[in-house]
Amino acid sequence: MPSLALLPHDIIHRNKLWDLARPLPKSERLGYRKQWKQCLAENAPLRVIEDGKLVSAPISFFDPLLMSHVREMWRSVVSVFSSVTISHWDDGVLQTDDAFLAARMRALAESGRLEIRGEIDRRFSLCEVRWAR
Repeated sequence: MPSLALLPHDIIHRNKLWDLARPLPKSERLGYRKQWKQCLAENAPLRVIEDGKLVSAPISFFDPLLMSHVREMWRSVVSVFSSVTISHWDDGVLQTDDAFLAARMRALAESGRLEIRGEIDRRFSLCEVRWAR
């Protein structure tokens, strides 16, 4: 099941998804607390799901994935973002959003790895991107 945050309220209401709630067993709760304490101690900028577990990740975590969907020719930023999002659907986890991807894309452009045509901060839906030449 996707996150409740992704479901429209009428779907939640119609299907009475709150009835699926169950108390978390103590062993699971303690495991999650231990996992969270470790993430806090690592003090990384991101938390992502890998192999069903919450783990710390560097700010550049999504850069290789972003770069893998950029091409030599100009491509719309929306197409790249869509490809990145779809790549996580099989996992059943939404790992990031367009605002974060736009910030990383801007950082990749500033580092000289990408070229962006348009104002990614304002209207990334109108922007295009390609590998730097």
